[in-house]
Amino acid sequence: MSTARARIRRRQLAAIVLVACAITPVFNFVTGESSLRAAIQGVVDAGLVSMLVGGYLLFIRDGHLRLWFRRLGFWADLVLSSAIALALFLLGRASGHVVTSLEPRRFLTSFAEPHLLYALPFFAAIAVTIQFLLQMNRMIGANVLGYFAAGVYRWPKAEERIFLFLDLEGSTRLAEELGSARYFELLRRFVDDLTEPVLAAEGEIYQYAGDEVVITWPIEAGRRRAHCVRCFFGIRAAVTRNAERYQREFGAVPRFRGGLHGGTVTGGELGDLRQQIVFVGDILNTAARLEEYAKRSRLDLVVSGRSARADRPSRGHRRHALRRARPPGKRGPGRRLQPDRRPRLNRAAPRSRRSATARAMLGAPMSLPVGLRALHHADFRRFFTAQLVAQTGTWMQTVAQSWLVLQLTSSPFKLGLVGSLQFAPILLFSLASGALADRVRRRRLILFAQTAQGCQALGLGALVYSGHVEYWHVVVLAFCSGLINVLDQPARQSLVAEMVGRNDVEAPSRSTRHPSTRRASWGPGSAECSSRAMESPRPSS
Repeated sequence: MSTARARIRRRQLAAIVLVACAITPVFNFVTGESSLRAAIQGVVDAGLVSMLVGGYLLFIRDGHLRLWFRRLGFWADLVLSSAIALALFLLGRASGHVVTSLEPRRFLTSFAEPHLLYALPFFAAIAVTIQFLLQMNRMIGANVLGYFAAGVYRWPKAEERIFLFLDLEGSTRLAEELGSARYFELLRRFVDDLTEPVLAAEGEIYQYAGDEVVITWPIEAGRRRAHCVRCFFGIRAAVTRNAERYQREFGAVPRFRGGLHGGTVTGGELGDLRQQIVFVGDILNTAARLEEYAKRSRLDLVVSGRSARADRPSRGHRRHALRRARPPGKRGPGRRLQPDRRPRLNRAAPRSRRSATARAMLGAPMSLPVGLRALHHADFRRFFTAQLVAQTGTWMQTVAQSWLVLQLTSSPFKLGLVGSLQFAPILLFSLASGALADRVRRRRLILFAQTAQGCQALGLGALVYSGHVEYWHVVVLAFCSGLINVLDQPARQSLVAEMVGRNDVEAPSRSTRHPSTRRASWGPGSAECSSRAMESPRPSS
């Protein structure tokens, strides 16, 4: 299921592609040949280049590897990102020439065209502009750049809004125990985890104030499907999912309380040296008092009476009226929302009446041998099945690739060279890839590696099917496959320990070793059966 952040990035990527496809044909008309062919070439080049560069900026630099890039200095980040973007531009432009001409040799000759001298500065200007807009939107907040550009709050404006105040519990104690640097890292991790629930609830981060986070909605968006309430419990669920990581890295899991209130506020642009959009009104003071009351009363979330009448709590949560929940200086009751406890079976009932279905509802694991304890974990069962399918396909591709090289060259030496290039990256870059797997989210690294592996296999299959495959194509794709495997293997092996926990970590190590052996025998056997069934014609060399 796609996340809210991924949906936003896909919309941003679609906008980038559309803008590039609209501008590039005009640029080709002005700087080169004024013909329909030049316009089509511009559209194809723009589509490929914007997909590659925009995909890198949105889904890799600011996506899967954003934490790693965050550790780099400004200039190191700028130089590395610029070099990668330039390489992707040249790759996309050369691929565009091959697509429009259907001549593979154009891939290399495109680097010597005089028009490249005009295209490079044009691309640099567009890339810098897009990256600037993305960074500004991230720095000042989602949608805020649009508000400034459209002048929505150029003059003070009254509107209906809902505000949710979140504050970490025991922040002073945590800061003393962890120290300022580690506490700040804990706070940064917590803010990163709440981003996805806020986007899913269509909210906006209004401001960070120390260890306090303020989230806001227009009144219609906040009340729709009780987004403002669901957001709170979505954040709690996100923190709970990462509780083991918090405990392992910081020795504590952050807990927080919330206060929710809505009404009329006045918003506008404020400041000269540093301009920002500010909301003022008694609504914010009331929400802050409700959050303080939640901390003193040890409640999860306190919602004002006005907001509670409009919002319905999510399924699985209770709502209670607080007769004396009146913040200082305010009138009217509040309401609290707390997670509902799971209903329990009647302990007085005889044991024989507790059916297998009831035990499954309570989450009682089935009895399995010690070597298969990892199968108690649903995540590991899904991961194991997916890896069984993926690795079987990889071995099938390896056998078919070797057979293809023999058909193209009839040379055992060239066949051995392809195998050496495919597995050489594992020997050369294993240490670096292991360090990378420790610094990024392993699940996203595996998704990236598997997607890249699928694209590599799809490219090789397309070349074979079209009859244009050559030996050097196989060599390059085999080396790319080796680079992808370098990223995939350490991330996959370390992810298993995270899924099953320390107590069961020995069981998955056995489970993952034995399926690898089965895949190594099953995959080539499947490839042989498939090749005999298909009897594909020999590709032209």
